[in-house]
Amino acid sequence: MKSNLGSVEFPLRHVSVRVPWHDAGWAGLVCHAPQLNGACAKLKGIAGRKKEDQEAPNVGRSLEDLPREQWPCCVAERATFMAPFQMEQVKLHALAAVNSEQYGHFQPTPQHYPPFSAGIVPFRWLMRENLELYGDLLDLDVDLKREPDLGYESSWLHEAENQKDLLEAFAAHLRPQDSLSFFYAKHVPFVEGTGRIIIGVGRINNLSPLTEYKREGEGMRGMVWERPVQHSIRPKGQDGFLLPYYEILKCAEKDPSLDLERYVAKAPDENWDEFSYASELVTHDGAIGALLSIETVLGRIESELGIATGWQRSWVHEELVRLWKVRGPFPGSPGRWPGLALKRTFGAGRAAEFGATGGSGRGNGLQEHPASIRFFANSVLHAHEMAARLSHAGISAAAISGETPTSARRYFLDRFQSGKIRVLCNHSVLTTGFDAPETEMVFIARQVFSPIRYMQMVGRGLRGEKNGGTAQFRFPSSTVAVCA
Repeated sequence: MKSNLGSVEFPLRHVSVRVPWHDAGWAGLVCHAPQLNGACAKLKGIAGRKKEDQEAPNVGRSLEDLPREQWPCCVAERATFMAPFQMEQVKLHALAAVNSEQYGHFQPTPQHYPPFSAGIVPFRWLMRENLELYGDLLDLDVDLKREPDLGYESSWLHEAENQKDLLEAFAAHLRPQDSLSFFYAKHVPFVEGTGRIIIGVGRINNLSPLTEYKREGEGMRGMVWERPVQHSIRPKGQDGFLLPYYEILKCAEKDPSLDLERYVAKAPDENWDEFSYASELVTHDGAIGALLSIETVLGRIESELGIATGWQRSWVHEELVRLWKVRGPFPGSPGRWPGLALKRTFGAGRAAEFGATGGSGRGNGLQEHPASIRFFANSVLHAHEMAARLSHAGISAAAISGETPTSARRYFLDRFQSGKIRVLCNHSVLTTGFDAPETEMVFIARQVFSPIRYMQMVGRGLRGEKNGGTAQFRFPSSTVAVCA
């Protein structure tokens, strides 16, 4: 007996949403220069349907002021996900005009879109070849035998209950306020080829119910595959953001030698499928990988181009900490054991030094002392991961690297020296030229081939009381008396 979908709690996931490139901020406006936006026309839903001559008289105008028949075709491809006004889009069954005998009874069906929303459509879930996979995996009441005999081979599911169960199961993985929404484009005018360029990230605020197609007569039923999802990104808000690509393009106008791809955030290659098929569920690992890509790019944008990205990086950092907690120490495990998270990285003995006693925070570990630790990581990703894991364990930590903007690096160093940050995780910096005499522990979790470099790193904590330092200095497995 298949389980009732409403009684099943599916694991939390995030969602990717494909959008076309737009030169007016996806804000419900007609493109400023539709004839120059060839990137959007590479999507199948726009190619062959784009009518630049009809868009030209309305460039820059809001769709609020235009009759629906003058809306550009990119609206159906989620080009208005930043529109600050509600919209009523009319959905046409994809086959109604192609095969009127089988599908002509489906009528144009209105669908309400709240402000700042986009329609998610999980194409992979509605492929006929995947029905049994999802049915078995999620214990759904779906059945290929219910599919109608169309007289020809079809790659898609057509029976309404099959469609509904799969669409509802997809959405059941998404939770308002907890699930992130990643907007991405396959084609942008400043990067060659096809990719997964992250346009913006926020969180899901609201999921609209499914819509069934209106019918004329008693033909078979069918569901509108799109489901409107409202997100948290706002032009002047601070709960999600768009990447500052327009500002970067202005910098490129002044300096054509800029390598623009250096400032582009991309979905992680290992999670490519999670950023495909128009909309797809994104695992915590996929979300963390995408956020790390965004964080790296935001740092470069500020340090190299002078475009402020401080609050965006803070938002990303907070989300990384949250997702590490939700994700847990291993993919698919609940985030209940910060101690295990540290043991995975260091082994049980060294983890105990960090207070990783089963997540209790009690004992003789880091929860009690030392108060000031410098952690030398073996990669930028390692530094960020450790900072996130320690923050989850209730230990104030931050990560810096050679890619961290100067202003942000100075901010974290000041907080470390003042005691507001207990663990400073770093890579490729702080080996020389930076002194925090009151450092009580140096944790070297990377290979060091130079004895001189090793002593320089250890020397960050070997200052002694007469030089403003501490009476004792600790390696991770021992306590060393420091000569005054």
